Amino acid sequence: MSDQQILLPGAHATADLSTGQYKGVYLTEDFGVSAITDSNAAAFAQAGIGILQNDPDADGKAAEVVMVGICRAEAGGTIAQGAYLVLNNAGEVISGALEADKASADRGVIGRALADAADGDIIDIAVNFITPLPHDTE
Repeated sequence: MSDQQILLPGAHATADLSTGQYKGVYLTEDFGVSAITDSNAAAFAQAGIGILQNDPDADGKAAEVVMVGICRAEAGGTIAQGAYLVLNNAGEVISGALEADKASADRGVIGRALADAADGDIIDIAVNFITPLPHDTE
């Protein structure tokens, strides 16, 4: 799938991300990436930069992070093919509408599901972390 992806160049893990494969990550300093633990963090401090495709097991190891394109992602709940996707507080993709309640307004729509999924499934998705859509348009 590499010809269908834009990767974050020089990305590396800032900790053990061996359990973070196929989950969203956020950008720290010097192209480091960390696991998302609060996708609604103040001032978008944990806004996703992409989906981790490998499983680096230590700080400094190379991280393959897809920012734009078709990639694999872990579902955090039931998802219908074609659904808009946002990241939950575990970095998993979940369904999210373009207009939603204010409680989740900080999350941006980062892609679309290319298959149906149940919680924990690994599915193909189309992502765009460079220009995500607003999750709440009010």
